[in-house]
Formats: sequence, C-alpha cells, structure tokens
Amino acid sequence: MRGSRARVLVPLAFMALIFVLSSIPGTDRPDEFRLDDPDTWLSSPLQNALHIPVYGVLVVSWWWSLIPWSRSARLQAVAAFLIAAGYGVLDEFHQMTVPGRTSSVEDVVFNLIGVAAGGWLFGYVSRTRAENS
Repeated sequence: MRGSRARVLVPLAFMALIFVLSSIPGTDRPDEFRLDDPDTWLSSPLQNALHIPVYGVLVVSWWWSLIPWSRSARLQAVAAFLIAAGYGVLDEFHQMTVPGRTSSVEDVVFNLIGVAAGGWLFGYVSRTRAENS
C-alpha cells in the first residue's frame, strides 16, 4: 500500500476546522460587522457558494487519505463520499444548536453539490493520471 495511514489526520483536522467555524455564534443584527462572526464578513449568497469548495476539498482529502487503507478505488470513493456527505448533513444539524446561526436544506444541498463535484474532479484526475502513466 502506498503512503501513510496517518493521512486520515488531514481530513479529520479539516472537519475540526469546519466544526469550529460553524460553532461561532451569530449575531441578531446581520448589518453589524463583527470580527468574531464570519456570517457578517460575507454576503449570504457568497456564504452559500463557499459550501461547495469547502465540501469539495473535504471529499478529496478523505479520498486521498483512504488510498493507503484500500486498493479498491471504488471503495475509497464511496467511503469518502459517505463520510463527507454525512458530515455535511450533521454539521447543519449542529448549527441548529448554535445561537444566532441557522441551518437550512439549501445549505445541505450546497454541501452535497460540493461533495459530488469534488469527488467527480478527484476521480477524473485520478483516472486521467492512471491512463497517462
């Protein structure tokens, strides 16, 4: 098997970062800029759009980290997708408990789009590299 199994620390650390950011309480006044509230840094549409690359990176980091654990690319892909998608759903439930934060089906959809897009891109690049080797 190639690589170190310690690679799983990368996506776990990324998930911890997502958790920390989604744990920051929101403000009741969206027009009030607060350094400690990321919701006031960016517009709502931009925040929604950022879910896509964040969860794309998460699925790619999981897929990459699972390479040493299994020789089956299909198993790596399915596991990475399930972990990243599941975390995207669970984190939205988590945000429901954070004061001033909201959770929505729209956010879950953006998370899942990111997982699908990131997984597709990683798979495409992996297949292309394998064909050209």
